[in-house]
Amino acid sequence: MMPRMDGISMVVKLREKYDFPVIMLSAKSEEVDKIMGLNIGADDYVTKPFTPMELLARVNSQLRRYCRFMEKLGDKEENSRIHTIGGLEINEDNVEVTVDGEPVKMTPIEYKILLLLMKNPGRVFSAEEIYERVWNERAVNTDTIMVHVRNIREKIEVNPREPKYLKVVWGVGYKIENRRKLGLFLAAVTILGAAFFMIYNYHTIYRKAVSEAQKTYTTSLSDREYLESFLEFSYVLYNQEISSKTGEAKMSQEEIHDAAEVWMEDYEALYPYLDYRIEDGSGAVLGRSTANTGKGLADDSFKEYAFGMVLTYDEHGDLDVKVVKSSEKTTQSIALRKIIDNWSETVEDAAGGELKTPKNRTYIYGMKKNGIEQYLNQWYWFGDEAPNDAWYMMLACMAAVGVAAWILAQSDTLGIGGRKLFQQPFEIVFIVAVTGLGLLDNKLNWIVTRTKGRPRGDGCRNLDCSICCHILGSKLCQ
Repeated sequence: MMPRMDGISMVVKLREKYDFPVIMLSAKSEEVDKIMGLNIGADDYVTKPFTPMELLARVNSQLRRYCRFMEKLGDKEENSRIHTIGGLEINEDNVEVTVDGEPVKMTPIEYKILLLLMKNPGRVFSAEEIYERVWNERAVNTDTIMVHVRNIREKIEVNPREPKYLKVVWGVGYKIENRRKLGLFLAAVTILGAAFFMIYNYHTIYRKAVSEAQKTYTTSLSDREYLESFLEFSYVLYNQEISSKTGEAKMSQEEIHDAAEVWMEDYEALYPYLDYRIEDGSGAVLGRSTANTGKGLADDSFKEYAFGMVLTYDEHGDLDVKVVKSSEKTTQSIALRKIIDNWSETVEDAAGGELKTPKNRTYIYGMKKNGIEQYLNQWYWFGDEAPNDAWYMMLACMAAVGVAAWILAQSDTLGIGGRKLFQQPFEIVFIVAVTGLGLLDNKLNWIVTRTKGRPRGDGCRNLDCSICCHILGSKLCQ
């Protein structure tokens, strides 16, 4: 037993003033005794008998935890001794005041008054309260406070008659304006304002984006590269034909790839979606594919196809093209005529004369609607050209608010003062905010594209693809 007082009373007395670790050593081993000891402030409770090694280990454990806690507390206290409001900063360790990085000399009383207000930004102190806290005595005459406040303003304000930091609340007292709230307000306006405009104009944005995507899709059907791919396809087929004399192909795929790499890539991209039939000059069928129908292109009616084209090469290799069936038949025919006029130069540039020109051959092509859609969506990816008006609107709104905030920060009359938000330079805060929102766009822009909940499917993860699904009727978005 301890003399004068028991262990419980001793721990209670210690905890009134000290926070260091306390380990209770006691012969009382009942559960209720352990619970009482820990609840009144002990950090550990060891019952007798115990070994010295166990006690030493428990002491070391408590010391490690206590030292780590004190280190973190010291770092926190060190950081909390520097107070910043906009461009106004006061450092308790150096007893130094700076405005926009420039040191300002103050008397001890002025420093104490400013420190009191800086530690409590936004709070209004009466003259009596300031006097009692700074002088540590009962306020008798507070006129001196008014003089000191005027002197402080002369030193920290650009225009003391229109103060940005040290404000008077008439009839109440004085306060330091809390500019952090203004930073929060600007950030909220930037994000919520942009989101409001985006959601408010959702239907208009979506209809316009769909319309633009439809135009782009229609235009892509008459795109030069798209139509040229059918002509390139005939060259690859012809140069892969098996010779009746040698029984071997005129050129291997590797040789064609070396001669015209881009054409071979176009061929491989188009092949899965295109049905074709090859005929010689007498009309005999030399070959056919079964890519879509499973039975090949057997007749020239193109009943099962949304697109039909016939390419005819005479004995001299002169080409004639006819679009038999297409929703853009007239436009495609005109575009093909222009392509044919310069086709020999195109072939020379692409293959350098290494590919043979087809002669006495007719190539009949057919593509089903889903084949056209999949090929365009996969190879040409016209969805990238559909404007993301919702994102543009959000960026425009953010930019407008950002410019306004920048002007606010730079203005001595309207400004934040030290050009800082959240204790950081305004420019850094704005750049980080814009960058963060930009990165989040890939995760959040599905909100703009939704019609019924969130778009699903691996092929529909962004705005452009969602619009493509809407236009093309793809089952990806069902």
